[in-house]
Amino acid sequence: MAKEGSDRELCLCDKCVSYPDCAVEPLLMTFCLIQEAPCEVARRGCQCISCKIHARHKFTMEYYCAEGSEESRS
Repeated sequence: MAKEGSDRELCLCDKCVSYPDCAVEPLLMTFCLIQEAPCEVARRGCQCISCKIHARHKFTMEYYCAEGSEESRS
């Protein structure tokens, strides 16, 4: 059986249409686990619920890039 990837490898943040412009250097990802982006996020759609990290950790929210990690909003 193939080993599941790390959270970072599974992350879809940088492929999302709402990925914040300020998150380029260093490449910010896994907003659901760490914190929101350090800039304003244009909400053009959210793919958090289709991310394997979301399922793996049994998360329930969206727009982590704009609102912060699951833990910080609980």
